Amino acid sequence: MSLSRFYYFCLLGFLSFLFVACGGETPPVLPTVVVDSAETGDSAAEATELPPPPVLTEEPITADVNTAVPPAASPSPLAMGIGIEYNGIFFDPGGLGDVTAKQVAQQAEQGDPEWAIFPAFTEFQFDAYPLQNGFHSPRLYVFPAADFANLNPIARDRITTLETILAEKPTDFSEQTIPQLPIFNAAQIMRAQVEYVEFANGEGIRYLTVYSQDVGVVSNYELLYSFQGLTSDGAYYISAVLPIDAPNLPEQAPAIEDLDAFLADYDAYINGVVADLDGVAAGAFLPTLTALDQMIMSIDVSPIAVPPP
Repeated sequence: MSLSRFYYFCLLGFLSFLFVACGGETPPVLPTVVVDSAETGDSAAEATELPPPPVLTEEPITADVNTAVPPAASPSPLAMGIGIEYNGIFFDPGGLGDVTAKQVAQQAEQGDPEWAIFPAFTEFQFDAYPLQNGFHSPRLYVFPAADFANLNPIARDRITTLETILAEKPTDFSEQTIPQLPIFNAAQIMRAQVEYVEFANGEGIRYLTVYSQDVGVVSNYELLYSFQGLTSDGAYYISAVLPIDAPNLPEQAPAIEDLDAFLADYDAYINGVVADLDGVAAGAFLPTLTALDQMIMSIDVSPIAVPPP
């Protein structure tokens, strides 16, 4: 054997020894993702390197913006850890469902009825509210108080009345209606569970009520949690109109068999409904009075100026 071949075999043996000593493993390969060719339309699957991890960003809650206001001028409500913020208005809806916010354009055409005259305002709709089959849709409104008063004489009177109520804080509303905006084309039938509630930069009054154009049996279908309040500077009127179920009311109003007898005893009937509702524990309503009050108490209204289009 020649000396060169001897050295060749020695070198080959030495390399084999090193391969075995190292366990015969090949260098590691970077992880890959296999793309299903059935989804991509490729004839064979391709191996590609994993993309870098995504950068987390704060996502806005979906907001429908009225076409009367350009989307660029109305920021979407943003998740703020606890609660949402929209155009300087903050509140925590808690477990009351997703919220859609929009700017509503002013409506004040000559000849319009009083309930159809209002300034531009902000409206929040609760899209996944616990109750979906009531007469009223769950809403939270923020009105500029001076603009509403200047446009609508009824609104002006109601704002003034609310200011008086909040200053004097009466407790008996058996014969006195509590002002509410927006204006309903119906009468306030009764008031129960009346309480004064403070929020971050203002105060108001909450109560359970029913609005109707006729007399009838009070039912959960029409029952409302209403909150009417003002910011401390009087600049903004806050209104919450939220359906609520009471455990001691029928879901729908039954037919009245003897209308004359019902009308003759109507005042006593309404007083009995109020007494029954006042006796219900806060946690027995749906949603609970506690949950609704907590949302109201979280409100902080400091609207930012929206630039013109």
